[in-house]
Amino acid sequence: MAKSIEEKIEDHAKAELKKLNLKYYTKTEIINESIDEALNKAPSKKGGDGVNRPDIKLFIQTATLKNLPVMIEVKGTKGDLAKFDDEGNIANQNSKNEPNYSNISKYALNGAIHYADAVTFYSDFADCIAIGINGYENSGKITIEYAVYLVSNPKIYKKLGDFSDLSFLASSDLDDLIKNCELSQEEIEAKTAQIENEMEVRLKNLNETIHHTYGVAVQYRVEIVVGIIMANLGIANHISPLALNDLKGENTPNSNDGKIILNKISDYLEHKNLNSTKKDMILRELTKVFIDTNLWKSQNGQSRLKQIYKIVLENVMPYLKNNKYHLDFTGQLFNVLNRYVDIPDGEKNDVVLTPRYVTDLMAKLCEVNKDSFVWDYAMGSGGFLISSLKLMLADAKNSINSSSELEDKLFHIKSKQLLGVELRPDICLLAILNMILMGDGSANVINTDSLINYEGNYQDQSTPFPANVFLLNPPYSADGKGFNFVEKALSKMKSGKAAVLIQENAGSGNGLPYTKEILKHSTLKASIKMSDIFCGKAGVQTAIYLFEVGRPHNEKSIVKFIDFSNDGYSRQNRKKSGLNVNLKDADNAELRYAEIVDIVLDRKKSSDFYNEANGTLILDTISLNGKDWTFGQHKKIDTKPTLNDFKKCVSDYLAWEVAQILKKDSPSSVNSMLINKHNSIKWQEFEIKKLFESFNGNFDIKKEHINGLGEYVITAGLGENGILGKTDIKAKIFDENTITIDMFGNAFYRNFKYKMVTHARVFCLKPLFEITPKQGLFIANSFHFLKYKFGYENMCSWAKIKNEKILLPTKNGEIDFDFMENFIAELEAERVRELEAYLKATGLKDYELTQNEKDALAKFDEFSKWGGVEREFKIGDLFDKLSAKFLGKGDKFKAVSKIKTTEFFVPVVYCKFGDNGIMYWAKKDDFETYKNVISIVYNGVIATGKVYAQQHETGILAESYFIKFKNCEIDFKINLFFQCVLEKVLYPKYSRDFLATWNDKVENDVISLPITANGEIDFDFMENFIKAIQKLIIKDLVIWSQKKIEATKQVVGL
Repeated sequence: MAKSIEEKIEDHAKAELKKLNLKYYTKTEIINESIDEALNKAPSKKGGDGVNRPDIKLFIQTATLKNLPVMIEVKGTKGDLAKFDDEGNIANQNSKNEPNYSNISKYALNGAIHYADAVTFYSDFADCIAIGINGYENSGKITIEYAVYLVSNPKIYKKLGDFSDLSFLASSDLDDLIKNCELSQEEIEAKTAQIENEMEVRLKNLNETIHHTYGVAVQYRVEIVVGIIMANLGIANHISPLALNDLKGENTPNSNDGKIILNKISDYLEHKNLNSTKKDMILRELTKVFIDTNLWKSQNGQSRLKQIYKIVLENVMPYLKNNKYHLDFTGQLFNVLNRYVDIPDGEKNDVVLTPRYVTDLMAKLCEVNKDSFVWDYAMGSGGFLISSLKLMLADAKNSINSSSELEDKLFHIKSKQLLGVELRPDICLLAILNMILMGDGSANVINTDSLINYEGNYQDQSTPFPANVFLLNPPYSADGKGFNFVEKALSKMKSGKAAVLIQENAGSGNGLPYTKEILKHSTLKASIKMSDIFCGKAGVQTAIYLFEVGRPHNEKSIVKFIDFSNDGYSRQNRKKSGLNVNLKDADNAELRYAEIVDIVLDRKKSSDFYNEANGTLILDTISLNGKDWTFGQHKKIDTKPTLNDFKKCVSDYLAWEVAQILKKDSPSSVNSMLINKHNSIKWQEFEIKKLFESFNGNFDIKKEHINGLGEYVITAGLGENGILGKTDIKAKIFDENTITIDMFGNAFYRNFKYKMVTHARVFCLKPLFEITPKQGLFIANSFHFLKYKFGYENMCSWAKIKNEKILLPTKNGEIDFDFMENFIAELEAERVRELEAYLKATGLKDYELTQNEKDALAKFDEFSKWGGVEREFKIGDLFDKLSAKFLGKGDKFKAVSKIKTTEFFVPVVYCKFGDNGIMYWAKKDDFETYKNVISIVYNGVIATGKVYAQQHETGILAESYFIKFKNCEIDFKINLFFQCVLEKVLYPKYSRDFLATWNDKVENDVISLPITANGEIDFDFMENFIKAIQKLIIKDLVIWSQKKIEATKQVVGL
């Protein structure tokens, strides 16, 4: 190995600097107290507690930056200049985003950047030059190489240029070199995402610490961090930042740490020229935490405030010194500190802050530019204003060449072109800090009720704000789901654009009368159905409605309806993970968001995810009644059932009937035999976490993604064994021979590959050993106790059950898999015999088709429309809605049982997907019941619009209603036919955000039915057709049961 010549190279570098008349500092010399303190705070270049000592340090003077620090690291072996990753980035972090101390200590540039990171992160300097110098000797000749980067806070690295010596440090071109290092817009976006992820992790750790270690109540966490930031920001040449040592821990009324912090905040606000009302509001809010709590009280000479102050200084403040990336910091702060706790009055105030990528999208949809005047009537932390500000500043810098004109324009944008109104003072406080961090754009952040007290003027109340862009995510509990805010704001605008993120069903009638009024002065341009952007936090389906303001809507105007529910992101809600885990670009999210803007603004697209051919883009008109704005209302639905639709309808019903037979108790003799076998084996407890590993889904698959293709989708609930349907949408696929457990504790063995929803909290358990299907069924049953422990009020999760224990049979201390295999085989054989008896008793064992049934099938197959003749009927003309009351006493939900017993044996319908809508069983006479009727689910997460034919006496628990054919009594098979026809119309049309209620909705929907030559409904055809379908389905079941009985006889020797 060649000998290092590091000392020679370092001496050469020092000589260069001396020749350039640049004063430098060696390893042990102090260049500046702030820099030395920063180097001492940061981990050493080898990762320990040692001291960071750059080989050479110096300051250089530039026209734009005084005393720009330079950190130089020297090496003396060939190949030790720099280490980059495969993408050409500085390799100072490994794949887990942890420091790569091996590279930092070995390579000159990597070490210099490590020191520069420490300087920019922990000192007052936001920028620093990092220089790596390496030299080596070859055949008596010394080669020296240089690598030079500009490092900016936080961890932003830009190559300054290629150099063969250090003369560039004294060059007149240095200012231009530094200016050329400014990031492009694409680089800023990428870096912003990285910074947000780092901040997310730090804020979560901060939240944990101030909650668990210092006991700060949730209502004070945001305010305490905001107040500390204001106290530490400082104003150059006016207000010095509050230093940690200024907090002395005194327990006196005027000198305690809370008072000192509050006084510094007051001085800071005074120099920000805030009006007295706004300043008083801020101090009043912060007094609640810094004075009225006991956090300022000192124990052992130190208060909890000082300890928290130190944590914020080290983990938050470094990110705020150089906020050139226009981060919505306080929005992120609020969401993190309140994500896993109840927000005081959270439901009442609808505090759900909009993600940055959505506020950016909406600002782009409104074409915000340097001349825009943007306002928000429920601004939250100011996210929409910050996204607008980014676009406004960028447009000004790109279009204005005069530096003085640009400076004036930038000031005007921040002081005159942004306005936000927020009712809650604590949230308004966040917005004020956010805009201050943006460069003092807080002049028109107004704390008032925008519906009652605000009349559309600037903060000074004397001049109307000339808004031409309106952006809003309103409180969904307000009138019209929040459209009352929209109508008021738009009525005050003369022209421009508006984008509103709102509960989607506000556009299907729930926004009235405001939606109708809006169309009198504004044109609806686009309706965009959104993905689950709040990851379950808002609990509703949202949409963006885009308007052209000042032009009344014309009924002939084309509106763009876009299904953006697949936006390319996969979402999770892991408590301790960062944004890079909880929000992942799984399928070209960046391209998809850009495409939405291109579609809406009639621009050439760079991708084609959304188009009319695949049904994700619809061009259609709306009425002027203000209740047909949602994507689903314009989706073209094929309302004519296919043969497969009828087969599924009939087979689902038969499956439910058969399931009731199979769930009956076994004969006593069989029970005794199985119980004896069960009791004869030795049982042992096993910790769940030692038998399984857990996995979650990565994409929130919804009802509209189910298309019958691809893999099965697992959701929560017992209906259909938790199977929602099939989809080929891109999502994580789980292996067969696994077990799923949902939020209610229902466990199912899966012998097929599948996907899982995320909104219903279902997770996969993969055994750490091989299992057969019968063993899988046995083990899944070992989790039966979970459904008695968990429910809506206490949802099941891996974290809650991993330390639980399950009982399994053992032999010689090992799990007895053979016993499981034989036990399930015997149980299966007994159940199949019960099935045989049922088929024989009902006559279903005879699956030979009659001639009438053959004719019905032939007629259906030959003609595309019910034997060639069909007619449309309004549902309300054919059916009556029935009253189905609870007749018992007390709470009806406490009067039912999840399990059918001799006492609870009357089925009652709920918002159930599958199991014929039956989730509970009731006592006789507790519910008003009917038989041979149809039930319709009008409200359910995935069951809205489901239709079930009820043959037996059945009641309604909730979220559903009965309808009955009007003119005569009909055979139950006719109702099965009606079920299929009705569901084909209702299920695709209605949703949780557009309920399938009877009045003015379902009663007015239209179905097509077969008719006779006389124009009457062809009941004979319908009955024979359903009989034929039953036999086609039963044939396979009968043959299967016969084969199953023979096979199990051979397995268990029966």
